[in-house]
Amino acid sequence: MKYCEETTRLHPLSIAYPTCVEKINNIIYEETNPENRSKINRPFNEEVGLKLDKVKENCKDKDITKKTKSVDMVLGLKDKENTKMLLVDFKLNCRGINSLSQGDFTNKIKCSKNLLFGGGITVHNVSLFIFNNEFLYKEEARHNINKKLNNLPSIEVLSINELKEKYF
Repeated sequence: MKYCEETTRLHPLSIAYPTCVEKINNIIYEETNPENRSKINRPFNEEVGLKLDKVKENCKDKDITKKTKSVDMVLGLKDKENTKMLLVDFKLNCRGINSLSQGDFTNKIKCSKNLLFGGGITVHNVSLFIFNNEFLYKEEARHNINKKLNNLPSIEVLSINELKEKYF
């Protein structure tokens, strides 16, 4: 399955909160610490994603959303006949695997799926966690992250470049 802007824009949350649909490069920029923004790779053009954190901020029912964690972005995917939503969380400021927790990852996925529930578009069975290209290319970083997450089959660890190559 590949990225589909139409699927992204037609999700009911995108329609209800159109200001939460932003260019992917802008989302990457916002998810990066200010001191690292000039170094981070932003290889996308006009492609957009639904910024789920911003949806939560704008949601009318704040009692439900204020306690939930969510992934940073949701993308629409499409193949010949199927559409799905892909959960994407950026870990661009991660400097070491000790700050990562399996519970945090699985909780973000669960809460994000709950926010998207009832939208009529299935959530993809794999969620992406995107790390800084340089961090992932360090010796054994990817292996150690997967090991820390117990090699969960529902989580895929990618760099920004790999996200673009695989899904666009």
